[in-house]
Amino acid sequence: MWPQMANKHAHWSKATTKTFLDLCIAEKNILNFNTKGLTTVGWNILKGKFRQQRGVTYDGRQLHSKLAGLRRIYTRWHDLQHKTGLGRNRNGGIAADDSYWRTEEGDTCDVEPTCGNPPPFLEELEILFGKNTQDKLSKRPIGEQIVDSPPKKKSASIEDCLRDISEAVTRHSRKSNNYDVAKHNQVRQILEADGIPEGSELHLRAMYLCRNAVSRMELIEMRTKEGRKR
Repeated sequence: MWPQMANKHAHWSKATTKTFLDLCIAEKNILNFNTKGLTTVGWNILKGKFRQQRGVTYDGRQLHSKLAGLRRIYTRWHDLQHKTGLGRNRNGGIAADDSYWRTEEGDTCDVEPTCGNPPPFLEELEILFGKNTQDKLSKRPIGEQIVDSPPKKKSASIEDCLRDISEAVTRHSRKSNNYDVAKHNQVRQILEADGIPEGSELHLRAMYLCRNAVSRMELIEMRTKEGRKR
């Protein structure tokens, strides 16, 4: 598919890793990301943009392996935050004696994150792999824990019911509009990755057809450039 041969060995410098993470986050923002990682469409778009921005071509196995490794690093860091009996050092990492790390990581701390220190690109990793509200609440000092008291019972009036219905309809409409915008942007990225110039007859025809939700999903789910050009 790509004219340039994939590099036999992937070299992940800090700049290359940052570009890779930023591209993954961009795909997550347009819904090309699930619990397992990027979707097929997301990977196809990322490969082209990664090659354009970094000037190197890594194959799918190398990119999948990098994302899986970053997930493991973040998951281990995340799990350490919830272990009891461990303190924190000045860098925000886990403070423990050498015997603990020998048990956890073997004889030496030569893997990331080293000896409980925050992993590189922690902010990007949290955006990708998530830190939910419960995590944030669990980090509150004991004196600041939120105690939920039973809600007071009250009878709902007709006006309250109508207001709730109206708010629900508004939220649904807003969510639907955001979804349509995200999918239109996804179509534009696919056309760009296929090398179809913006403003060309083929580009305009595709965007016109994709005004229809069914046609839009059919184009997004096509796996080959040749199939999309028919």
